[in-house]
Amino acid sequence: MIRTCIPLSIFAGLLALSSLSVVKAESALTDLPEALQECINESDDTLRLACFDREMRKLSQTAISAPAADPVDKASSEEKFGVTPKREENEELMKLTATVVKVSVGATRIFTIWLDNDQIWQQKYSGTFHIKAGDEVTIAKGSFGGYSLFRNGRKVSVNRVQ
Repeated sequence: MIRTCIPLSIFAGLLALSSLSVVKAESALTDLPEALQECINESDDTLRLACFDREMRKLSQTAISAPAADPVDKASSEEKFGVTPKREENEELMKLTATVVKVSVGATRIFTIWLDNDQIWQQKYSGTFHIKAGDEVTIAKGSFGGYSLFRNGRKVSVNRVQ
C-alpha cells in the first residue's frame, strides 16, 4: 500500500479556498431579489422551476420598461452648458447669453445668480462685481475648461451650481 502525504500548507490552502467559495456564494444569494430567494426554498422541483421562471420574467420586463437613456442626454446644448461634460459632448456651444432673474450675495462677498434659462451660477472667488436682476450677461467657456461671466466689459470666474 502506497501512502501519499499532502503537505499541511496545501491542505490549509485548499480548505481556505473552499470556505471562500462558500462565503462568495452566500453573499451572491443575499444580493438576489427576495422573490427569487423564496424560490430557492421550494422543495418541489416543478414548483421551484415555475417560481424561477415567473420571477425572472418579471425582472426582464422591469429591465425592458426602464428608460434606456439618461434624461440629461435629451437636454439641449443650452441646458447642458456649464455642466461638466464628457469629452465628446457639448463642444458646439462656447457661450450663452441670458438675463439675470435674481442675485444673492453671501457673507464672503461671493454672489450667486439665477438666470432666466433656469441655470444657477456662482462666483468662484470673492470680490466686488456689480450685477442686478434684469442685467443681460454672457457666460463663456474658457480655454482651460473654466467659465467666465461677462457684463458691461467686466468679467468674473463662475461655476455652474444648477
